[in-house]
Amino acid sequence: MACCISERTVRFHLQNIFAKLAVSGRHEAARALAEPALANACGAGAQGALAAAAGAWRAV
Repeated sequence: MACCISERTVRFHLQNIFAKLAVSGRHEAARALAEPALANACGAGAQGALAAAAGAWRAV
């Protein structure tokens, strides 16, 4: 099932995620969430949100 959201929407949500993680891009965010201390502080929700946003970004 395809998700019909605009590239602008994906960018908006990615920028919000990056701001919460205090990073400037997808690679930094992935690296930051791979670190156990930060992953525990953010919780599984943040990791899931980043994975979903990254998947949506690739689809655009």
